[in-house]
Amino acid sequence: MVVALVAIYQYCTQLEVVKTLTDEQKLEKLAAYQNTWLMAAAGPQAIATTTGKKDGPTPDKPRRNDKRSDWMLNGVPVLRVAIDDTPLVRMKTGRISWADIYLNPVPLWITDMNKFFVIVGSAATEAEGRQRMQALKVSHPQYDFELYAPYGTNTSYGIMIASWVSKQRAAEALQVAKQIDRTSFIWECRGAGDSC
Repeated sequence: MVVALVAIYQYCTQLEVVKTLTDEQKLEKLAAYQNTWLMAAAGPQAIATTTGKKDGPTPDKPRRNDKRSDWMLNGVPVLRVAIDDTPLVRMKTGRISWADIYLNPVPLWITDMNKFFVIVGSAATEAEGRQRMQALKVSHPQYDFELYAPYGTNTSYGIMIASWVSKQRAAEALQVAKQIDRTSFIWECRGAGDSC
C-alpha cells in the first residue's frame, strides 16, 4: 500500500507540471494510474448489502477484559485496516457500525489478517439470497449482512455477517452468527497475495 501511494503521489506530482494536458485529461490519467496500482485482489465479491453507506447501529464497546479486537482508542473510534502483519490504523469520525468493522471490501492483498468470512446463511438463487438477507436484517436490525455470488466450486449464494476480516474478528462475528443461525460457520480464503 505504501509503495502504491508513493507511486501515485509521484505520478500526480509529475502530471501537475505538464502544460499540454487539460485538468480533465490529467484527472483521467491519474484515475487510470490509480486503478492500476489499487486494483483489488481476485476473490469472492459482494453483490448486495443491507447497508448503503456503512453507517448504522454501533456494536457494543469491548469490555475491559473482553477478548474481542479493539476498535476504540482512548475513546476515539479506530478501524484497523490490515495490509500485512502490521495493521494500518485509520480514524473514523461519527459512529462506527457493524459493517464498518465486520464487512470489508475486497482487499488489495490477501493475508491472514483479512481472509476470513462468516457465513450465516445461503441460497440457491440470487433472488432467494436477497430475500433471505433482507429477512435477516428485519429480524436482526442491529447487524448488517452481505450477499456473495457463488465462488470457486461452490454453487450457492452466501449470506455473510463478516467478510474479509482477521481470524479474531471472524471468531467474534461467529459468536453473534450462531445466535442467529446455529449452522453459521467461518470460511477461509485458501489463497493469499493477489488471489483467493
